[in-house]
Amino acid sequence: MGSSKTPESPSEGNLEEMRGRVANGALIVLSIMAIPGLSLSLYRMTSIGWQPVMGLHIVAACVVWCFALFRHRFSARVKGGLIVGIIFLLSIGGFMNLALSGAGYPMLIASTVLATVLLGSRGGVIAAVAGFVLILTMTYLYTNGILGLRLDLNAYSLTGTSWIAVLAGYGLIAGVTIAGVVGLHRALIKSTQDLIRHRDFLDEEVARRTRELETEVAERREAEERLKASEERYHTVVENQTELISKLRPDGTFTFANDAYCRFVGTKEGDLIGQSVFDTVPEDERPPLREYFLSFSSELTHQVTENAVQSHTGEVRMFEWANSAVLDDDGNVIEIQSVGRDITQRKIAEAALAESEDRYHTVVANQTELITKFQPDGTFTFVNDAYCQFADKSEGELLGSSLYDPVPEEEREGLRAYFASFTPELPNQVTQNELTSAAGERRFFEWSNSAAFDADGNIVELQSVGRDITERRVAELALAESETRFRDFAEISSDWFWETDDAHRLTFLADRFKDSTGLEPAAYIGRNRKELAAEKTDNAKWRKHADQLESREPFRDFQYECISAGDAQLIVSVSGNPMYNEFGDFVGYRGTATNITERQQARRALEESEQRSRSLVEMTPDAILVVEGGKIVFVNPAAVRIFDAGRSTNLIGQTLMDLVHPDYRIMANERRDENRSTGRVNTHE
Repeated sequence: MGSSKTPESPSEGNLEEMRGRVANGALIVLSIMAIPGLSLSLYRMTSIGWQPVMGLHIVAACVVWCFALFRHRFSARVKGGLIVGIIFLLSIGGFMNLALSGAGYPMLIASTVLATVLLGSRGGVIAAVAGFVLILTMTYLYTNGILGLRLDLNAYSLTGTSWIAVLAGYGLIAGVTIAGVVGLHRALIKSTQDLIRHRDFLDEEVARRTRELETEVAERREAEERLKASEERYHTVVENQTELISKLRPDGTFTFANDAYCRFVGTKEGDLIGQSVFDTVPEDERPPLREYFLSFSSELTHQVTENAVQSHTGEVRMFEWANSAVLDDDGNVIEIQSVGRDITQRKIAEAALAESEDRYHTVVANQTELITKFQPDGTFTFVNDAYCQFADKSEGELLGSSLYDPVPEEEREGLRAYFASFTPELPNQVTQNELTSAAGERRFFEWSNSAAFDADGNIVELQSVGRDITERRVAELALAESETRFRDFAEISSDWFWETDDAHRLTFLADRFKDSTGLEPAAYIGRNRKELAAEKTDNAKWRKHADQLESREPFRDFQYECISAGDAQLIVSVSGNPMYNEFGDFVGYRGTATNITERQQARRALEESEQRSRSLVEMTPDAILVVEGGKIVFVNPAAVRIFDAGRSTNLIGQTLMDLVHPDYRIMANERRDENRSTGRVNTHE
């Protein structure tokens, strides 16, 4: 069922539009009247000379012309404020030029009227207050002699240009007023027309909704009739079933069972009498059934229940039991009569129906596909609710419009060519493209498209079902970027990647292996780490590594010497993690390896150099002391012997001054300070 969007009410924004139209009309009239008005104002220089107000007229005319030329770029309030401001400025000029005899008073009234029309009641009040302030200001200026008449009023009144200026001023005010009234009148007419269209739209909506409700009522009645017919058929089937009838003691012992019951349990009536009903019930249902039998009393003599019963073939079927208790004179239950109806098929049907309804509701609730039908030129003939929601338009707005509207401009020609490629031999195609939603969001869709053809093989209609794959595309792009980033890192890294099978035999060595070692990977594929070792493997390091592999544990920085070509030495550091398939089975290891041969060789050379240096220090006959932070941290054997310390620990931790005789410490300090200041090393005795 399509949804429709209520058109904007005339009271929800058209007032601003009306004021804009009035302002446009007033601007046009002002711009036209400004031409003769400015000409006459300047022409009066021949009779009354230059007046400062003429400069105001020039500025006002230029501003009016500019705003009239670009009037569509400004809001109604800006244009209204400009018009009111121009008239107000002209009134100021009139007061300043001729006081009460000039055009100030009528211009002031005109500015107040136009402010009310163009800016609303608040604008009118502000203009009126401004007028009062202007009049009071002019009163103060003239009565205190600050301003005075610049012209002789008699001469001014006898000049023809003055009367022509009055005529121009009157024409200006009259033109603006007429433009305002005419614009307001037209706006009122349009508002009335909008109200009529709004009313007609509401009438159509009421009629449409009435038709929808009538259709829903008819569909519900039809559904109720189908349900009633289905229930009648069900009752007919159930009533024709052979019912199981039995009588039981309160402890569940049979006292009677009809032929149907006996056939069901696979025994004769005589054999069933005296046996327990619980033998025919699955074991997990026996405790609740015992409690059910014990619940009968004089207050509760009739109950209906459902439970599973096992037949003699081992088949378990569901029965609905109508049970009635027989009481003795004291109100004690002495017998329970049961009539069982096989409801297995009904239970299966109910479960299937519930499952089907669940699936249906899930599909309906999660429906996100965009479904459309359109003509070969792209004109929509059908759109579903999902498409309407995506476009944020009603069905009525979309039908008749073009599917190319929301498609980016650069993709439209390609999409037209794509739809033109459908033929009777190729009626179905799947494609992907990008759409922009009403909110401006760009989404990727996968479309399943089908074309319908006439007898001549021409396309008459196309149907598209679009599924949003934006998240999938984003994930694919992210995956591609991740793979590219991983590949770039792998190419610039000094490590190489490797993989082994579940027997720890190498199955893969990256190309970086050859770049780093100069060796061919093929010589190592199919061999395990011990087979590639060029060192003894029967030691604690290798046993620990074997335990890690056996326990499927990750390992880090396992270093060993690997076989290489010729006499070259190859020492590697290996790290790895276990791999598992989709079933959780161990399939091998994957990891990285680094060629650390040069690093290990350098470390060994450094250790040997340090050992040689240590030997020289210990063998020299001169005392060598190392001081850090003013304290002795190292002494060689010669120093222990020379200072008669007995052992090195007696010297470590002391200062050099502790070893100098007190009589020479001042001199030693002076020479030490001298060495520090000059940066030279001197020998002292």
